[in-house]
Amino acid sequence: MDCQNCSSAFENPPEHREFLRSIGIETEPTECPTCRHQRRMAFRNERTLYRGECGLCKKKIVTIYDKSFQAPVYCSDCYWGTGWDALSYGREFDFNTPFFDQLKDLIDVIPRLCLNNVKSDNSDYCNQCAGNKDCYLTFASDDSRDCHFDHWINRCEDCLNCSNLADCKLCYDCVDCENAYHCVFSQDVSNSSDCFFCFDMIGSTSCFMSSSQRNKEYIFRNEKLSKEDYENKMKEIHFGNHAVYEELKKEFLQMRSEAPHKYVHILNSEECTGDYISSSKGCLDCFDAFECEDCRYCYNMVHKHFNCRDVSHVTELRNSYQCMSCIGEEICFSMHSWYSSDVWYSDVVNTSQHIFGCVGIQHKEYCILNKQYTKEEFDNMREKIIEHMKKTGEWGQYFPKNLSAFSYNETVGNDYLPLSKHDAIAQGFGWKDDIDEPPNATKVIPAERLPETITDTPDEILQWALQSQETGRTYKITKQELAFLREHKLPIPRLHPDERYRARMKLRNPRVLYDRECTKCQKDVRTTYSPERIERILCEECYRGEVY
Repeated sequence: MDCQNCSSAFENPPEHREFLRSIGIETEPTECPTCRHQRRMAFRNERTLYRGECGLCKKKIVTIYDKSFQAPVYCSDCYWGTGWDALSYGREFDFNTPFFDQLKDLIDVIPRLCLNNVKSDNSDYCNQCAGNKDCYLTFASDDSRDCHFDHWINRCEDCLNCSNLADCKLCYDCVDCENAYHCVFSQDVSNSSDCFFCFDMIGSTSCFMSSSQRNKEYIFRNEKLSKEDYENKMKEIHFGNHAVYEELKKEFLQMRSEAPHKYVHILNSEECTGDYISSSKGCLDCFDAFECEDCRYCYNMVHKHFNCRDVSHVTELRNSYQCMSCIGEEICFSMHSWYSSDVWYSDVVNTSQHIFGCVGIQHKEYCILNKQYTKEEFDNMREKIIEHMKKTGEWGQYFPKNLSAFSYNETVGNDYLPLSKHDAIAQGFGWKDDIDEPPNATKVIPAERLPETITDTPDEILQWALQSQETGRTYKITKQELAFLREHKLPIPRLHPDERYRARMKLRNPRVLYDRECTKCQKDVRTTYSPERIERILCEECYRGEVY
């Protein structure tokens, strides 16, 4: 069938239809998996922050909601405190009104938590995080220390401008690395240290501008050197010079394009398709999935997922469908539901069960539109509402786009599936032109006027607002960032943090699978490298034969 949003042809496999029937959904999806994922992501703002005021205690806060947001926004203490009760907003269901209209009425009045930032210390400018300390503008990241301008990192320390890292330390400008130490502008590096401008490295140390090395040391531009020769060569490279650093980045991209590429990144897994999957089984069309089983069309799943379909940015989830940012079991068509079960068509539910069409519910059960019922009343009313939703065409559909609290360019939707303003509005998403708030600075300096080297950069830069040489957006350098760059002899970045983040995103392949042949043996593979790409794409056997 054809997707009603993008018109591309897609299938609803028999096992997917069987899964839907098992949870009581008779209607099949009318959008392709990519468009379903895009719609969910349009409800998640990770990285766009604003200054605000708590709607209850009036203290200054950092929040993901701008001033035009209708509902009150509370600081963490007030939101989790006893000063309000979500049940006080409860209402009777109106069978003369569409369900989503009634849900929107709740969304527009019930208080919201300013940030999702749990058990963090001195990390106020972080979101979708837990257990961080001394972190700044770091997002979707847990249990990290002294990390700045990062995204999707876990258990990391002293890392800057990195994405998709685990158990790394002293890394800069790195993507898709695990257990890496003191690496710079590198990708797909694991169990390695002191790798600079390297790609696809395992168990290696002291390497520069090299790729596809295994358990090697003192590799310079893919050539083995003695320790003395390597160190002498490295002394000739001045990382702290901006022009030199930019030329090295270009050389890295050329080197990477010429290296052998495994068709996907799937490790210790069985019967899986997608990319960046590990320790999983029976996961099809999944991306960034770890310790999962029997899942399909799922994205950013961490730890012990079972029997899920169409979920995004979730942790420890079971038997769930069409949900985003959730933890629990049997959560369907819902967002931000944590440690809960049997939750349907709800937004922000914490430690609750048997919830339908609710917002902001905590430690409750048998609730509909934030009104509590007995079990018998709940079951009866739920069935009536489902029949009503079937008549209105709402049953089996995800939240309409106009229910999102965010414009498309504030959300991760625009990170993974970017749209122009014109296209976003044409597809029914919102758009916000004035995302940036002007920084507090003594003066604004165009980034191209910065000193060429880190050694010539004065302390006064901390009082300046820098103007990105790419878009003109202004940003500031932090004291911790400047100290890191000086210590590791790296140049001042000349792009806004958002632009640096998107540059890292471009290093990762899109979440789309293509049918291709192995460049070497012509075996059929499903890969994230489109047929137009110039890289040599190898199947598992050919890749191992060439790299190991």
